[in-house]
Amino acid sequence: MTSDWVIGGVRMKTDRVRGGLLAIAVMTTLLAGPAQAGSKSAGTLYAGGSLALLGQSLGGVEGSFDTTALIGRAGYFPIDMVAVEARLGFGASDDSVTRIDINDASKTDVGLGYLAGIYAVAHVPVPIFSPYLVAGFSSVDIDSTVTRMDETLSRSRSRVGFGYGAGLDFSFLPLVSLSVEYMDYVDSGPVATDALSLGLKVSF
Repeated sequence: MTSDWVIGGVRMKTDRVRGGLLAIAVMTTLLAGPAQAGSKSAGTLYAGGSLALLGQSLGGVEGSFDTTALIGRAGYFPIDMVAVEARLGFGASDDSVTRIDINDASKTDVGLGYLAGIYAVAHVPVPIFSPYLVAGFSSVDIDSTVTRMDETLSRSRSRVGFGYGAGLDFSFLPLVSLSVEYMDYVDSGPVATDALSLGLKVSF
């Protein structure tokens, strides 16, 4: 869990995990070498998972929250280079913000309840890696808990919306690849969630 403190309306970060994942993504790119993109021909199935660093915001709660999630992926290529993919994910860690005012103090914990979606994924083959674009529909549920003195209030809010993103596949074995991806899962009303993720995928 990461924690933020807000004193006098100023939010102060104590953890910047997203920068660490970006550094990993850059190193993966540099070390990928002359690998070839994995099989993306019609009829190919694949499955995998990713660790995602989420940026989340919730209507009525000040600021944004950096949380983590584990996301499973499964897809099928009905035609060459274009896949239909389903995803299902759950929160791995929450983030919190503590507000301290003259007459009051409160702590708000926010985390992903679940994430689900169906997407079209279009790949572009190049000699070293395979860039891709993602677009489809997401359902995102965010859980929040506010603690003030001896009172605790928990709430869950969900939204369905258009999601889109882009990523890179690096194949280090014929049917096994690493992926680095940015995804804006939903930005609808009081619920917004985007993600930077690092994943592993196996084709069949």
